[in-house]
Amino acid sequence: MYKEYDYKSTLAPYIFNYVSEKRSLGFLYDSESYTLKRFDDYCIRKELKDQRVDKSFLNEWMQPGKNEGQTSKTRRVSVVRGLLIYMNTVGINAYIPHHFNSNDTQIPHVMSKKEIIAFFTEIDRYSPGPRYVRFANEYKVMFRLIYSCGLRNSEACNLKFADIRNKDKSILICQSKGRKDRIVYLANDMMELLQQYCSSVKKTKYPSFPFYLMHLLKHRFLQYMQSEYILRLQHQTRYQVRQEHGHHLKSYPISLLNSNQYLLY
Repeated sequence: MYKEYDYKSTLAPYIFNYVSEKRSLGFLYDSESYTLKRFDDYCIRKELKDQRVDKSFLNEWMQPGKNEGQTSKTRRVSVVRGLLIYMNTVGINAYIPHHFNSNDTQIPHVMSKKEIIAFFTEIDRYSPGPRYVRFANEYKVMFRLIYSCGLRNSEACNLKFADIRNKDKSILICQSKGRKDRIVYLANDMMELLQQYCSSVKKTKYPSFPFYLMHLLKHRFLQYMQSEYILRLQHQTRYQVRQEHGHHLKSYPISLLNSNQYLLY
């Protein structure tokens, strides 16, 4: 079911029709509908009397809110920009904002072979108490899967046992970015490691998902950042680990990481 909002400003008919059109094309458009509800409230607060939306009217909306990051602001403005483009197509002359993206571009760091080995060594050294044994072993497999297959964080964490296809040594990624599915093929040693890990955790209280400690991954990365190999990489993220896949796929096979010896079950 879609989330429905009661739009009450003078732009309400256009917002409703725009959302309906998006959903008719197959988009869920729930978070965007909430953003448009906020814009609808903004129009009421600013006492918009007609459909003429000009640049000055949008000035406050274009500014970042309290504790709002650049990415969130850009996403919020982009949703309203889509509405205003739609309004122009149906004959309403409305200002369309431009150049509201951040100009700051972070150049990703490509880790060297030495840094990659140090990265996985640091992960494999993690030794928690008995309560979190699965937690430690999960990292060893999850980050190798992200690295060797170029997965997004959510793709690895939402992976189900049913999505692991042993016959053709692949995994099925369902409803990822853009609500798209894809098949990712694994190297022989990565598939062997994943099969061993899954066999060891299938009988736990989380029978559907191989990985379940997503919210604790950032903590582990902060620990890794303290190592001597990462002091100059203060912005290292799981996203960048995913990007290492494309750069090192042919140069550094997963076997380089000696993955099987770290499986503790």
